[in-house]
Amino acid sequence: MSVDENNQSSPLDRLRIILVEPAGALNVGSTARIMRNMGLSRLIIVNAACDILAEEARRMAVHGIEVLENCSQVATLAEALQGCHRIIATTSKPRHLNTPLETPQTALPWLLTPNLESALIFGPEDRGLSNSELNHAQRFVGIPANPQYSSLNLAQAVAVCSYELYQMATENRLEPPLETPPNATFEALEGYYQHLESFLLKIGYLYPHTATARMEKFRQFYHRARPTVEELALLRGIIGHIESIEQLFLGLDSLKGKKKNSPSDR
Repeated sequence: MSVDENNQSSPLDRLRIILVEPAGALNVGSTARIMRNMGLSRLIIVNAACDILAEEARRMAVHGIEVLENCSQVATLAEALQGCHRIIATTSKPRHLNTPLETPQTALPWLLTPNLESALIFGPEDRGLSNSELNHAQRFVGIPANPQYSSLNLAQAVAVCSYELYQMATENRLEPPLETPPNATFEALEGYYQHLESFLLKIGYLYPHTATARMEKFRQFYHRARPTVEELALLRGIIGHIESIEQLFLGLDSLKGKKKNSPSDR
C-alpha cells in the first residue's frame, strides 16, 4: 500500500516485514494492524508456531485484515529473503562480532532506497533471532529502552520500527536513487558463501570445527562491502579459476602416474 496521495509507488511497497517463528496469534494480528496504519503491506511469516489466521489474530488485525490474509508463509528465513538487496535484523543483544547495533532512526532509511528490495526481520518472542539467522542480515537494529526493563513485545517492536519507516517515507528522509549498479541479491551472496566455504575447506584454510565462526567473519566483511552483481561474479570467477588450475595439476599428476606404471617403462 502506498502512502503517496497520487497513488504513485512508495518505497514502503518494496519493504518486507518478516516475522520468524511467531508464537502468538495476537502478535501476528497486531502486526498486521500496525502495518496497515503505517502504509506497509508485505508481511512474511517464517515457520509460524501458531495459527496466524486464528480468530484472535483476525480480531487484533481490525482493518489490517487484508495484510494478514495476504501474507506469505514460508518454511525458512532464506526463502523469505529471496530477491532482497538490503536486509536489517532486529535484536536486543549486541553481537559477538565487530558489528555495531544501530538505532531505528539511523539504520532504517537504508531500507527505503528506491528500486531495491529490502527486508526487516523480527525474531521469535521468547528468544529473538539466533546467530545463524542474524548472519543473513547486513545491518542490525536495537530499540533503545529502559535498561532495567528493555524487552519489548513483538508487536510493540514492529510498531516502533514501522512508525519510523512511515515518517522517513513521508518526510522524504531517504537515500537518493542509486546511480551505481545494485548490490547482489541475498541468494547470490548465499551461493557465494557456500562456494567460498567449500573451497576454503578443500584447500585447508578452514577446518570443519572452526568453519562456522570463520565464515561469520567473512559474511560481515562482505556485508560491509556490499558487492554488486558484477563484483560478486568476479569473486566467484577467481575461485572457479583456481579450482580449474587445481584440476589441471591433478590431471597431470595422474598422467605421470600412468606413464611410470606403463609396460614400456619396465
